[in-house]
Amino acid sequence: MSNQSHNFIESGASVILGSYDQVPNYAEIAASLGANIFDPPQRLWKFLTASSETWTATQTFLDTAIRRNSLFCLLTPPLAALRGGSYWTELDYLISRGTTSDRFQLIRFPLSNQTQRQTLSPLRSLLGWDNRRLARKRHEQLIQEVNENLQFLFTEYGGKIIANEAIPFPPAFDYAFVTIATQELRFRIAQGRGDLGVCIAPQHSPDDWQELSMVLMAMNTPEGVGSRPAYVFLRDVAQLLRMQIKLLREALSENRWIAISARLTRLYCLPFKEQWEAVNRKT
Repeated sequence: MSNQSHNFIESGASVILGSYDQVPNYAEIAASLGANIFDPPQRLWKFLTASSETWTATQTFLDTAIRRNSLFCLLTPPLAALRGGSYWTELDYLISRGTTSDRFQLIRFPLSNQTQRQTLSPLRSLLGWDNRRLARKRHEQLIQEVNENLQFLFTEYGGKIIANEAIPFPPAFDYAFVTIATQELRFRIAQGRGDLGVCIAPQHSPDDWQELSMVLMAMNTPEGVGSRPAYVFLRDVAQLLRMQIKLLREALSENRWIAISARLTRLYCLPFKEQWEAVNRKT
């Protein structure tokens, strides 16, 4: 990331948007593309949260991008946006302001498990220790919630909490991540910006993270865009997993994962308008 703040949007510059829980190295991707992102320091985000001004700050960033005639580069396919979540809200706001489909560009950026490098702004460096302290506290709180709600992954499937690979620390905004590895599957639980996100990957391809409800839709809908299972709280995730984990283990096996991945790719390559309509279709 350059030393210049990414919160300042130059005329016509591209803006990166996406679901942070699904693409936690978005800052490095934005830097490599020379694009802008909304990336406030954690202390500032904490203040905005306490004063209920997080959306006001986000809206100001988006309004500036609209005025600058920016191109919105989407790291997360709209179809993977969780309805009512922060990413969905950003897209919904842009569309409500008259942003047309041609101003959105879907990009698939190769992700890796290599250690992510970050060049911190002077303000973030100054507040770095406090950022890490707050991040550790949120991480411990999320571990407690995971243990309370997903205990069966540990007792019935040999799950263990492992290091969060390829996730910058401290994470952006007020996020916390917990990664669980079972014998066949990995689960990455993310909590932040008032959202809960769950990604899943097979042990034989541990870097291939996909949003849980998208995988379930790809499994259960052979053709077209079907309905997506929804979750809001970890107890909802627990209920989904208890019902679907045997099918998930089969779908993410080496024999079937290639077919499921191809199905996800076809869904993610649908035009923006079609994806957005599918996300907002009433079921």
